[in-house]
Amino acid sequence: MTKDRKKELKACAQATFDSEAHFIAEQIFRSQHFVRTKLQDVAMVSLRDVERCLKIFVWLVNHYVTSDCNSDCMKQCLVISLGICYYFRLNKSERENYTKEMSKTENFLDILKKEMKKFSDAFYSLNIEIIAKTEALEEILFMLFIFVLVGDPGTSKTLAFQLLKDRLSEPNTKKLQKRLQEQGINLEIKPLHVVSFQCTQESKPFGIKERWKQAIRHSEDETIKPVLLLDEIGLAERSKHSPLKVLHHLLENPGISLVALSNRPLDAAKMNRVIVHQIPNNLKSDIENIAEAILKESTIRTKFSVNEIKLLVRVFDKLDKSMSKDQMSLCKENWLGRRDFYALIRYYVHHPLPKQELEGIMRNLGGCRDVNFQKHLTEILKSEIGKEASELMKRWGSLKCIEMNLKDEDCRHCLVICNKPYSWQLLLDQNLLPYEDT
Repeated sequence: MTKDRKKELKACAQATFDSEAHFIAEQIFRSQHFVRTKLQDVAMVSLRDVERCLKIFVWLVNHYVTSDCNSDCMKQCLVISLGICYYFRLNKSERENYTKEMSKTENFLDILKKEMKKFSDAFYSLNIEIIAKTEALEEILFMLFIFVLVGDPGTSKTLAFQLLKDRLSEPNTKKLQKRLQEQGINLEIKPLHVVSFQCTQESKPFGIKERWKQAIRHSEDETIKPVLLLDEIGLAERSKHSPLKVLHHLLENPGISLVALSNRPLDAAKMNRVIVHQIPNNLKSDIENIAEAILKESTIRTKFSVNEIKLLVRVFDKLDKSMSKDQMSLCKENWLGRRDFYALIRYYVHHPLPKQELEGIMRNLGGCRDVNFQKHLTEILKSEIGKEASELMKRWGSLKCIEMNLKDEDCRHCLVICNKPYSWQLLLDQNLLPYEDT
């Protein structure tokens, strides 16, 4: 399969390919074996991965390498191909083991990160607004071609796609092309035309197929690059109409670019037909970077500083680890997420510091009424703020937090979960909601 690719390469690369063909085949075999062994569902790994890896490798050699195609250039293209098809679909510990497995390719991870940085730097250089550089965001920008993107809520899936869409809009393509060339990336780029489909638990095959046809029609215009975006594709997988089965034959020869965003992995039949990127969960470093970006973006004079950011990062990180360790019954998966932390930081930029007032912490983190959760939260706040934390927490019961949330015009939407259908009556009885407006 590897040797058959020689005729697809440009003439100046074929001699080098002959000398490296055995090494290339060996590295792909090792990658295929490693991923098949490590992934829970072996059906997620198939010969499609080998075909995909070789296809990307050939494309990179033909488009990315200059006339002087030596052994190092070819290995660089191989590393990028292996990274896209194998490395990025693994979790953090599996990635470390995979890197050791690929030790025959010198500086595997360094080469991959260097190329990833080139792309992200080109995108970030056009920023007007301040966007925090996180590892997850850099990886997503590098990977946004044809793939299913799997990551927890708040891991910059939508942000990365919006950033890509903006940078590849008609007014920005020439600027981006120039930035890429400055990074040594000689690629011709076209403006994106995004066709979106919002997946739900009621999605039907017809809806996805119609959107696909719409994107195909746009591909007739050679001046643009159509992309089909399937947002929240994990919801469609739960639909009784099985709408994602239509993707099985559509993805064999797509003809367009596809991006699918999901909070959870899909079944093997879909996953082995696309490139999969599993976003690393580097919670602590990500939220710290984003908090500093929010602070830098703020034009308001505030006493809130990097020290307060580190305090809130410690509180959030300890609480997250406590929840994961105890698996508290009332706190479901992803109950506490990055968006809670973003809202927490934005609150304290405009209000008294955490050691003076716990309103922000209680409104954004204290919503779970599970006894163990509240116990952990109290212990964490005592260790970080002091003994007075218990007294400060008592001022912010559930009803008080709801009241302040309703009065705050800039706050997040408030979700009140009730055990009984008439529990919301309590909000009326406490004059938190007026009868005439409810």
